[in-house]
Amino acid sequence: MRTTAMTQKIAAGKLLTIDNQIDTTTGTYKLKAVFQNAKNELFPNQFVNVHLLIDTKKGVVLIPATAVLRGPKGMYVFAVDHSNRVKVKSITLAETTGSVSGITSGLADGDVVVIDGQDKLQDGSEVDPRTQRVGGGGAGQTSFLPDGNTPGASPGGPGR
Repeated sequence: MRTTAMTQKIAAGKLLTIDNQIDTTTGTYKLKAVFQNAKNELFPNQFVNVHLLIDTKKGVVLIPATAVLRGPKGMYVFAVDHSNRVKVKSITLAETTGSVSGITSGLADGDVVVIDGQDKLQDGSEVDPRTQRVGGGGAGQTSFLPDGNTPGASPGGPGR
């Protein structure tokens, strides 16, 4: 469970039951879960935002959701090659959760993708890579970059 700002984990627990009726006024339904609550941070009827793990995807490459573009031929990204030129790569999207997308095909672990300024790019455009890593660790961690100050790309800075 996380705070309303969803920045701090309060507790981890186990889901017991899901109510079979949706509250039409709020669009929510009730869940019953068990938590250790060792620090007494939770209290009865407290409203919290939760992240419920439904499935674990294996063999996916994680990239920022902002890198994923949709076109007439499906989903794609601009991947950067060793000569700092972009290439359009068709991808298969497994799932997007929050600001991270899981890709099942079209990219390899370690591929660099553009996350900002794609509207000014075309296949073969040159960019100025400024890489950083997607959080989460482990397999599927992929580099990405903001666009640079080069022809065909708009100015941007790290972390954008």
